[in-house]
Amino acid sequence: MPTAQYDTLKKSFVQGGLPEDLVTAVLDEYGSNKRRYFLNDYRPAAVDAGRFCEAVTRVIQFLGKDPHVPLTAEIKVDSALNKIENDMTLEEGLRLHVPRAIRLVYGVRNKRDTGHLKGGIDPSLQDATLVVSTLDWVLAELVRIAHGVTADGAQDLITGIVTKEVPLVAVYNGRPVLLTDLKHLDHILVVLYWASSGSVTRGQLALQNWGCRRGRRRERHGVSRSR
Repeated sequence: MPTAQYDTLKKSFVQGGLPEDLVTAVLDEYGSNKRRYFLNDYRPAAVDAGRFCEAVTRVIQFLGKDPHVPLTAEIKVDSALNKIENDMTLEEGLRLHVPRAIRLVYGVRNKRDTGHLKGGIDPSLQDATLVVSTLDWVLAELVRIAHGVTADGAQDLITGIVTKEVPLVAVYNGRPVLLTDLKHLDHILVVLYWASSGSVTRGQLALQNWGCRRGRRRERHGVSRSR
């Protein structure tokens, strides 16, 4: 997770009233699982999301009527989820849908019989993909319900979480850094995809060394003529 996105999410949650230690635990575990996934480490022990689920469960406890289990104490997730599902003070997404998502993650990663793979096929990639996609949804749901920013700001945060990521790009100080061996056109396409609904000028592409040469080109794909 880019540092800027991490900081923005953390600030939003804390402003929304969530304890900083729980927010840090959620975001750290989220980023850790996503990082290992993009490094192609799909092993159940690598992308298991267990501690992420525990941290999220504590967050929901905090938002509900029951005291949350602190990070320093062991939490029995299944028992906690049962209580959460019966807590009518919670918003429906937190009371029903997030607990089901957590149980899905636990079931896929902890109950897969790795000793008896069907036809010798390793399900690690498909399982890890399901896990990280579910983490995206859960984190976005937390933003939707527990954010401390404007509605437009929360929508931008959610879009940043659930939009398909481009592993070809690393972001430093808000600036994308691409693989050096990409072809010229691929550089442009990757940057435009990374910018999503935002705008990128031809001057930005050239001046910030994102792989676009200066030239007299017609405006395309959201690249403006401004320099």
